[in-house]
Amino acid sequence: MVTKRHDVVADVVAHQFRLLVLWTTPIPTAGLFVLSSLWEGLGAVLVEALAAGTPVASTRCPSGPEELLGDLPGEPLATPGDPASLADAMARQLDNPLPRQQL
Repeated sequence: MVTKRHDVVADVVAHQFRLLVLWTTPIPTAGLFVLSSLWEGLGAVLVEALAAGTPVASTRCPSGPEELLGDLPGEPLATPGDPASLADAMARQLDNPLPRQQL
């Protein structure tokens, strides 16, 4: 389990987006939901995570994330293909998550 900001940065940069996601925890109990797509049709999983009150971080890929998350405080969006940018977005959300009722 990642507990510190530098662990997030090191893990994301080391894997260069080749992250294996294991769905062992339901979205409502997750500390953070991350979408690292290079493109999306809509990003329905972001809607599901927000509806569950789970903080999110995502790449600013075409079709969805910017429209869904662009107005949220805390800069949850990252540059696609840039692991350090995604790590920073993840760290911002972990360090200062919005209250669940605001999501």
